[in-house]
Parts: sequence; structure tokens; C-alpha cells
Amino acid sequence: MTIDTKELRKLAEAATPQNFDTAQEKIENGYIECPHCGGSGEVQLEADYCNYDGAALGVQFYGIGGEFGAAEAFYRAANPATILALLDELADLQDLKAYATLPLRERCAEKKQLKAENEKLRKIISDSATACGAAVSVECSLEFMAMLPGEIGLVVNRLKSQVTTLQAEPNSYQSGFDAGRRSSAVYAQSHRNEALAVSAKNVELRAENEALRKDAERYRWLRDSEYAGKILRDMGAKYREDADEKIDASMAKEAGHD
Repeated sequence: MTIDTKELRKLAEAATPQNFDTAQEKIENGYIECPHCGGSGEVQLEADYCNYDGAALGVQFYGIGGEFGAAEAFYRAANPATILALLDELADLQDLKAYATLPLRERCAEKKQLKAENEKLRKIISDSATACGAAVSVECSLEFMAMLPGEIGLVVNRLKSQVTTLQAEPNSYQSGFDAGRRSSAVYAQSHRNEALAVSAKNVELRAENEALRKDAERYRWLRDSEYAGKILRDMGAKYREDADEKIDASMAKEAGHD
């Protein structure tokens, strides 16, 4: 018998929780009043029983089974919570069974593989002896095979030594790579510092240039204004166009005195 446990769990989780023990006992008129639906779902005892949400459960509790009340006792015991607990226990047992049988399968597969490799090795030995023209007995072959593990062990040890050497090479490469990366990081940081210094100098020069530009604007405004007319005439500038030349001469004269 195949049981769809997923569907059964889905139905049990979706079922309305049952508590038949809180229902009323059989009354004189042959009805049971559901304590949850307040009597709106009451049906005859010999037909169906309300499952507390107004829908018929579809089970005759009385008149079924070898003894009176046997069906009712069963359905009280087989409630959704009990079904979910049984499903959890079944899932645990199935996981345990899978875990217990897995190593046995692996051992059987390994045994078959070793047997096949053993037969292949026997054939290689026999073919080699035949090619050399030697008559190799079964006992001699077995003796030779008994020596193979030692020979194989020597080969394996040599291979391990080579692997250790090969593993050390990437470490040396990694050390060189790390040193180069650190050197590159220092070089990059030096360039970043230089770039920051240049950027700061540019900011300083831009500020100085802006100050000079504003001074030049103030000078032009003052030179071209009517307020500077008398000063320029006193300096010997007959025309406004001569003002720059006279101002330069006066500045040079003052610089010479310094």
C-alpha cells in the first residue's frame, strides 16, 4: 500500500482541530449540538456529525463497528494532531533507514570494484609472464602480488614527496606575489600622496588667481571712474589711456626706493 504522506500532511494541517470530548452527549431527540457552531450545524446522530465549521464530517459514530461507540472512539483518537505526529515519526524512521542502508550499499560497490581490479591485475601479471616466456604458476603469481603493496607503497611515497615539492612552489610564488603587491601598494600610495599635494597646490593657486582677478577688476573700475581723474592728472596723465603707463612708472620708482 502506497501512502501519499505529503497529501495526508496537507489535509491534516488544513483540518479544523477536533475535540469531540467537548461535544454534548446523545440527547433525547437524537441530535448533538456542536459547542462551536451553536447548533447551526447539528445533524442526526445516525447520519453525520458537525466538524465545528458547519460542514458534515461524513462519519457515523453510532451503529458502526463491532461494539457500541467503537467508531467514535477511533475518530477521537485519530485527530489531525495525532496524524501529524505519526507523519513526523515516519519521516524520522525513513531518514534513519536511508542512513543505515547507505554504508552497506557503498561497501558492496567497493567490494565489486576491488574484485574487478584484482581480476584485471591477475590478467596483467599473466600476460606479462607469457610475453617474457616464463611459466608462472598460481603460487608464484600470488607471491608476486603479495609483494606489490610494498612496491606500490614506495611509488606512493615518491609521489607524495613530489607533491610536497610542487605544493611548496606555489607558496614561494605566493610570497613573491605578496611582496610585489606590497611594493605596488607603497608605490601607489606615494603617487596618491603626490597627487594630493599637487591638488592642494592647485587649490592654492586658484585662490591666489581669484584674488588677483578681483584686484584687477577693482583697479580698472577705479582707473576708469571720475574719482581718479585728479589723481591721474597730478601724476601727469593727460588722457585716461596714459594712466597705466604713469601708474607703472610710479610703482617702479617706489620699488627702487625699497
